[in-house]
Formats: sequence, structure tokens, C-alpha cells
Amino acid sequence: MIGYSSLKQLITEIKTITDCPRSQLHSLATICSNILKKYNQKPCSIKLEIQVSAYCAIGIAIDDINDVNDIDSIVNMNFELSEQVAANANLDSCPVIAVFHPKLIKLGKQI
Repeated sequence: MIGYSSLKQLITEIKTITDCPRSQLHSLATICSNILKKYNQKPCSIKLEIQVSAYCAIGIAIDDINDVNDIDSIVNMNFELSEQVAANANLDSCPVIAVFHPKLIKLGKQI
């Protein structure tokens, strides 16, 4: 489970890199949260994964991925995320994107 302090630190880092308005970050976070709830998923990590100039991607790792159906769920979650972001006028110029992905495993350990 993700702690409040780590989320606060991530948001501060994103605001420093992108100068993204709080309203856009809130809209993106609300969309992601609603999708996680709909699919009954809890993130095991949320990290700033890619930074290119003033743009960045937030990776949201999902822990309970056990089979192909779970992978299909992540694909569907990302599809919904892209549709909802595109439909939200507040996010038209947002320099931040988010993506759901399975937790990466290497030799039985999270990397």
C-alpha cells in the first residue's frame, strides 16, 4: 500500500518538473482512483517513471496479477484511463500522463 508521505513527495516532484496545476493533478488522480476502485485493484507502487523535459509519466504498479485475465484487466484499465483523460477538458494541456502496469518481478523480488 502506498503511504501518504510518498504520494505527497511524488506530487511535489511532479509539480517541480512540470509546473502542472494542482487542478490537473487532482483530475488525473481522481480518474486513476476511480478506475482502480472499479477494477477492485490496489497499487503496490506509484512512481515517476519517465521524465522528458517538462513532461512525465506516472507508473501505477498493480500487485495482484496472476494470469492472462488479470493482464486483460490492466489493458482495459489503461483503455478507460485514456478515454477519460481525453474526455476531460481540464487535462487537455496536462504534461503528466499515467499508466497502469503489473508489478515487475525479477527472480521473485520486486524491482
